[in-house]
Amino acid sequence: MLREYASGPEFDAAKLRDELNRSANGAAWKRFGYLIELLRPEQGSLVASAHRSLTAGNIKLDPAIRTKGRLLRCWRLWVNAGLTSNSDEA
Repeated sequence: MLREYASGPEFDAAKLRDELNRSANGAAWKRFGYLIELLRPEQGSLVASAHRSLTAGNIKLDPAIRTKGRLLRCWRLWVNAGLTSNSDEA
């Protein structure tokens, strides 16, 4: 969903940051920061906002997957799931 929104003409970084500030917790900021850095690396202000909002502890990218994956210390995030392209989805 984030990939679709981030690549569309309706993408609004300010609105997205405001919504995250209103409703996101530390885990959401970690996941969001990692994903937006991958999908829209030119959005440095969003990445910086996510870094400023990091909380203590490491979390999984996908909590439903039992394996930990690899730890990205900069995001305090276990990357235990890959991103698939739309063509890979059934």
